Amino acid sequence: LGSVYARTSHYDKALEVLKSAVGLGISGNNNVLLADAYLEMGIVYVRRQHLDSARAVLNKSLSLELGKSKDEKNALVFNMLGNVAKEENKFEDALAHYIRATEVFEKIHNLEGLTQSLSNIGNIQYLLGDYDKALKYGNQCLDIAMRLKKQTSIAYANRLLGRIYRRQKKFPEALSSYKKALAIYELRGERREAAETLSNIGNIFFELEEYSNANKHYSQSIH
Repeated sequence: LGSVYARTSHYDKALEVLKSAVGLGISGNNNVLLADAYLEMGIVYVRRQHLDSARAVLNKSLSLELGKSKDEKNALVFNMLGNVAKEENKFEDALAHYIRATEVFEKIHNLEGLTQSLSNIGNIQYLLGDYDKALKYGNQCLDIAMRLKKQTSIAYANRLLGRIYRRQKKFPEALSSYKKALAIYELRGERREAAETLSNIGNIFFELEEYSNANKHYSQSIH
């Protein structure tokens, strides 16, 4: 339930529910539940830009899984720790975390997890200015996500490709990728991601000097 609240941008409610889950995990001495709850709390804290809190709960989750190097939860936590480092503009640290996550996902043949870590590696390569590598990882993620029919990963990969194409001034390709992502976010009710994608589309129309279209998408993003 906390996860659902988080992914629909109801962060206060998500934290309330997840703190209850943590209390139940502690009182019941249930490390599996605790690791999950701390991970979900980390996701909420990252989205709210409370990065110190995110790192603290993610490391708590990781400590409950020590000694299980192939465990899926470890990889998910490494992935989120990478997100924390990325938000702090520590791109090399973020890349190291994403690579650790990828190694675990590959060992346990978790294709769904790979869609997350590969797209995150692609995003870091984009931020470092290596667009060829970024495209490579973005397309790898999209290929796996399409085979799995995993909508959230399809959307994220398309957003990444949209950013890369925009930087390369390939505006038709960028718009196509962003619109594919937007359709998924709107269908799933993921308001934060939909708003960001609408703003991205607006930026492209602004660069194209299509100001009416830009204004339309900016207005949609804030409602």
